[in-house]
Amino acid sequence: MSTTDSKRWSKSLRLPLPAYGRELAEARRHGQKPNVFIHAGARAWERAKLRTPPEVLCCPPDADYRQYDWSLCRGLSVTLVAWGMESQAIDDFAQHLVRSGAELVCALNAFEGEGGEVQSMFYRARPR
Repeated sequence: MSTTDSKRWSKSLRLPLPAYGRELAEARRHGQKPNVFIHAGARAWERAKLRTPPEVLCCPPDADYRQYDWSLCRGLSVTLVAWGMESQAIDDFAQHLVRSGAELVCALNAFEGEGGEVQSMFYRARPR
């Protein structure tokens, strides 16, 4: 992994890294390629805190995913866990991750069922 690649993660497009992004960038600089869970939507913070960096990133509920630099996911398998997001928004985010270089994006539309249990629907992002 080159120094140029590691600098790109924090400087491409001059966008900030998503929450927990520094930890993932540091792991990548040391040659790690973790499977990453990205939590987005209504319960993103709550659920992201249940995982350990560098295997987690968070797009806060009130944030637009396009305001962050996701290029640090280049070459990684990513699971996008979307809490209460519309299907089109999930697909758009997943496609953005693919365009940012993620090798594979599996997206889960997570929501609470009537009894409070977490349910999900599976999506697989394919390059358009």
